[in-house]
Order: sequence, then structure tokens, then C-alpha cells
Amino acid sequence: MSIKQAKFIEELILETKEQYQPPGIVVNLIDNGEVIYSKGFGNSQKDNIEKVLTTETIFPIMSITKSFTATSIMQLVEQGLIELDAPVSRYLPYFKIKNEALTQQLTVRQVLSHTAGFPGDFWIASLQDRNLARLMQQAPEYHSILEQFPEDVLNTINNREDVSKYFSNAQLLYEPGQGWHYCTDAYVIAADILEKVTSLSWEDYIQENIFNRLGLKKTFTDPNRIQNEDDVTHYYMAQGSSVMELPTPINEICAPAGFIYSNVNDLSKYIMSYMNKNQSPLLSATSLNEMQAMIAKREENLSYGLGWKIRIVNGYKVIEHAGGYPGMAAYVTMIPSEGFGMILFSNSDKVPVQNLSERVVDYFVKGNS
Repeated sequence: MSIKQAKFIEELILETKEQYQPPGIVVNLIDNGEVIYSKGFGNSQKDNIEKVLTTETIFPIMSITKSFTATSIMQLVEQGLIELDAPVSRYLPYFKIKNEALTQQLTVRQVLSHTAGFPGDFWIASLQDRNLARLMQQAPEYHSILEQFPEDVLNTINNREDVSKYFSNAQLLYEPGQGWHYCTDAYVIAADILEKVTSLSWEDYIQENIFNRLGLKKTFTDPNRIQNEDDVTHYYMAQGSSVMELPTPINEICAPAGFIYSNVNDLSKYIMSYMNKNQSPLLSATSLNEMQAMIAKREENLSYGLGWKIRIVNGYKVIEHAGGYPGMAAYVTMIPSEGFGMILFSNSDKVPVQNLSERVVDYFVKGNS
């Protein structure tokens, strides 16, 4: 990456910070398998100039977590413990859906690629974060979801197996494999499969087989650890003309779908393991290619693989994923064939991280065409 390219990216972030006024934005850029630009802008706590936002500052990465869960499943595929095209019910005999005749058609691959047919608002696991439920009560557009999952229903969920069983109430939008619809809670089913196959918790498995392998020292799943970390961001949501500070997102049951905590430095190591396909410490080149295949039927040049959104831009395959929640925004983008990557976090949900990332990708692609 040239000095000119780095300057463009810095000016773009400064322009965004000026426009949206978040407490902070932090970015890492990777080129040819190395971090070549790494910088925080602003603060991890609003109006506290002593709390500078750095590339070590810990954030929840939200739905970027899904790629970790999908990677774990692919490791088990390599070991012969899971088959992607086997029905979920092979591994979870209690799993069924409302149309029981379709249960045997619904596969592990479809769960990971959001092609199973589950409705996007099936939030039985997501609403285990009661702070999220309380925020949704203030927004009329979410009341229909809350009516589907009242408190007495949410209280019946004590573990991931309960979530998988509750999917018997899910009415599919289409037959498995015949469409695409993002369902965040489906990844709890994937974690339940992992736990039954390995007899390990999802947390213990990814600690040993992903975090430790990559040397991710500031990446973890235990929300209690947040209290012992010095460099952790706070979270801010715009509410009319004012800004409201929110509590740390915590949802242990739904963790495999969105509740890993990390920083841009650790995530840089993580995505670099995807780009060096012949020497990845996590998966074989065959498995990485399978994760990055365009499985979902979305639209031209846009698809979803296994735990990753896939786009084609000027002939380049772009692998990416957002991580959003009230009070924060995150985005990870990479072009494995070029060794290019970008990790972007903000502690305000107003910052359009996807748009920022797409503009950087467009700039990079045009400069390399």
C-alpha cells in the first residue's frame, strides 16, 4: 500500500468522525500479509480524554463471531466428525422444525450459510440479552418480535440445547437451500452440534483450537474478564439529539452467534490466517475455499459462504462481515488473493462502517486494476 493510499484512508476516517461525532474509531489495515497501518482516533469513553482509543482496546465483535463458529465446524469436518451436507438431526436427534417433513432436508451447510429458511426475526437466543430486550421495548418497530418471545418464553431457555429445541416453533420461509435469509440465532444450533460432537463447550473448543493456535491474547468469550481489563471501550447510542451510554453487550447462550470480545490487533492475526491458505494454522486450503464459496442465492456478485459474506468487486473476491449492536459497530474485510485486509471498529452505532469499508475496497481495487 502506498503513502497515497494510506493518506486517503486516514482522511476518510477523519471525515467520517467529523460527520458522525462518535467517541472513537479504530482501524488496522493489512497489505501483503502485514499490518501496515494501525491507528485509533478519539476515545474509548466519551468526554474522557485520558481514555484514548487504541488498537489494543477491547470491543465485542458481535456477528463477526460467526466466522469463528463456522471455522470450528470446518475443523471438525476435516476430522471426519461432521459432514456439511448431513442433516442437523443426525447430530441433534431432538432437532426438528415446524414442518417436520422438511427436518431431514435441513443440513449443517444450510445453517452456516443462512440458507436453511429460518426467519430473520427468530430471536429466542438473541433476546437472552435482557438489556437488548429493554431497548427494543422503546422502539415500536420491534414490538412484534417481543410479542413472539415474551418473558415467560425467554425464561424457558437455559442452554444451547434449549435453543435448538425451540426451533421446532420456526416456520420456514422457504424449503431448505432454496433461498437466503440471515438468521443470527441459527449459529447457536451450530454451536450445539459442536458441543455434542466434541463433548466440549463451544467456549473451551475455540479457546484451544482458534485463540491459542493464533496467539490471540486479548480475545475471549468470558464476559467476566471484561472487569479485569484496563483497555475496554464503552458504548454509545444516539437518542434524538442526545447520546446514551449502554452497558457491555453480554449474552452467554447466544455467544457463538455474536459475543466474542477482541481488538483490531488480534483480529488482524485472525484474518491473516485466512489469507495465507497454504500455511493457515486453522484450516486446509480446501476448507478455506469452501468457506469462501458463494453458496447463497442472493443477487449478482453478492452471496454468503460459511460464516462470511462474499462480494465480487471488479473481479476480486471480497470476504467480509459486519458486527453491529446498539452502541457499537464493527466491520472486517479482506481480499485473500491480494493479501489485503481491514478491521474497523467504532464505539458508536451511528458510524457507517460498511460504507467506509466498501469505499476503501473500491479505492484499493481501482489502484490494483
